[in-house]
Amino acid sequence: LINNKNFKAGPIMSWTSGRDEDDNDKLEGLGDVDSSIEVGGFLSYRKKPFRFKVEARQDADSGHEGALVELSAGTNLPFEKSLVFIALGTTWASDDYMESFFAVDAQQSADSGLKKYDAEAGIKDVSVSMKSGYKITNRWRIGGKLEYKGLVGDAADSPIVDDENQFLV
Repeated sequence: LINNKNFKAGPIMSWTSGRDEDDNDKLEGLGDVDSSIEVGGFLSYRKKPFRFKVEARQDADSGHEGALVELSAGTNLPFEKSLVFIALGTTWASDDYMESFFAVDAQQSADSGLKKYDAEAGIKDVSVSMKSGYKITNRWRIGGKLEYKGLVGDAADSPIVDDENQFLV
């Protein structure tokens, strides 16, 4: 909706996969979390060489019924024909989101053997990422992304979580 040199803002709609208790033995007895359509918006501000972004999304499809707010800050590292962007980020998650993915209620505890656990709203993860693009022509670029996310707080402490370290390529 807003697209000028230093400031951008607009709507977001995304699809998020859910979780099936058949996906992993540790999830047996916890029930499924349906996939979700999330809607929201973003604001981005750029003051060379830095870029700041906030993105907020709310489940509109009754999958997890929660909300997420992602914050990130990063900078470009220019090279002759490629661009590398390095960013730090974090995600805040609402009570409903945290309960859907990280909590274990009394019935789930009885069904799964995991201890009862209440996951409350708060910072869910911290991340560091690197995106790179190589300019092929004025209109085409090929790119890639590496990202590390570490679960923190109630998300990391959940009895469902085996490893709080997550990698994305």
